[in-house]
This record gives sequence, C-alpha cells and structure tokens, in this order.
Amino acid sequence: MDRASEWFVKRIEEAVSSALKDKIVLTKFLDQTQIEVVHRLVKSPVSVYFHGGYADAEMKRALIGVFDDPPAEETFRIRGYRITTSSKSSPLSHKDVFGTLMNMGIERETFGDIVSNGECFLFVALEMSEYFEHNLTKVKGVPVDMIRIGHEDQALIQKKMFEKKTIIVPSLRLDAIVARVMPASREKSQIHILNQLVKINHKICENPSQICRINDIISIRTVGRVTLLSEVQKTKKGNIVLEIGILR
Repeated sequence: MDRASEWFVKRIEEAVSSALKDKIVLTKFLDQTQIEVVHRLVKSPVSVYFHGGYADAEMKRALIGVFDDPPAEETFRIRGYRITTSSKSSPLSHKDVFGTLMNMGIERETFGDIVSNGECFLFVALEMSEYFEHNLTKVKGVPVDMIRIGHEDQALIQKKMFEKKTIIVPSLRLDAIVARVMPASREKSQIHILNQLVKINHKICENPSQICRINDIISIRTVGRVTLLSEVQKTKKGNIVLEIGILR
C-alpha cells in the first residue's frame, strides 16, 4: 500500500472512531477505489451513505455515522451547476472542463462528476462553490456561465456520457485495450502505461499485463476515458469482441 492509500485508510478509520462517539463525518468526493475501501472499513453499528449530486454518479461524498434514518440529500453538501457558453462551437466536453479545472490547480476531491450529454453539468462541494463560481469563468478560452441547479433538476439528469463502440482485442490485458483505444502499437501503449499515463478506476496502473474486468473505467492521458461494458463474443481465432463506452 502506498503512502497516499495508507493516509486515506487512516482518515476513514478516524471517521469511524468519531462516528462511534456520535459524530457525523462527511468526506470530500471519493473515486470508486476509495469507495470500496470505505465499504470495507465501515462496520456496524456505524453506517455509511454515498451521494454524488444525482443518480448514478461515479464520484461521491460519503457520510459516516450512526443513523436512525437515511440522511437527506442536502446533508451531503453538494451543489450542481449547468455550465453554459454562447459559443456556437461544439458542446463543452468532460475533457474540456476537467482540463481547465486541473490547470487552475483545483484539488480533484473538491468536485465530483462532470456530465456531458449535450449539456454540461458539474457537481462541487458546497463549501467550495463560491470559489468555483468566481474562478471558473472560461473553458478553452471561451467565456462560460455557472448556473446553479436545484435538487429537482439533478434528479432529471441522465448520465449518457459514453458512446458505445465494439473493439477486438487478443485479451483483456491493459496494454492490448489501450493500444486498440488510442489507437497505437502494443509497444507504444506499454510505454504510455509505464509513464504513469493510464489509470484503472481512477488509480494509476504501471503494469501493462494487468488483466482488466468488465465495468472497469480506464483513463488514458491525452485520449480520454473508456468503460468496459461487456464481452460480446469470441472470434474463431480466440480474440475478444469487447463493447466499450467512450467518454464524449
């Protein structure tokens, strides 16, 4: 376990201890790997609830405590925005907004999902909302407006982030999938992985031979994100026809 993972485990263990003393602990936004860690560490009588601002969110805040009833959505302190622009160019993409936030030096744990499905939505920690409103004024050099959305709007957001596509790969090895998605040679995909430019479920993976699983989310720097949806079939030569979702 690396130092960052050890630090995160310690934080959650401290949150569980606080919950046993009748305190409620709200985390910042967690990725899927961190959510699995929280599930593993939180045990009865302590409970944990997750919310990311809308149904089917990937990045979520966790509320850890001893509850008589499930907490209300407002308790998670998440604010949603519709990001609009007057530009007649192509709609804002996940990649556009995410890249802008990273260039601004904003910590990843302070905001959740970026949903791009014709319109663009962003979910942020309420305590950081004013900072986002005052500083996220342009994306790719184009002026944008941050319009707050209510809980009733959040419930209507359908996450259609991925465009389905089928690819043929010799195996579910990471380098084989990355090579097909980029597209590039197997050797170039291995270099990309070894240079720490590929993540599986939001965690850097430096092992080209790592076997991927259905529902894994693979992030490829300079390319984008894909999710492995299903194995459709195998060809006569034993290759795998894989259905993936490409982040638009």
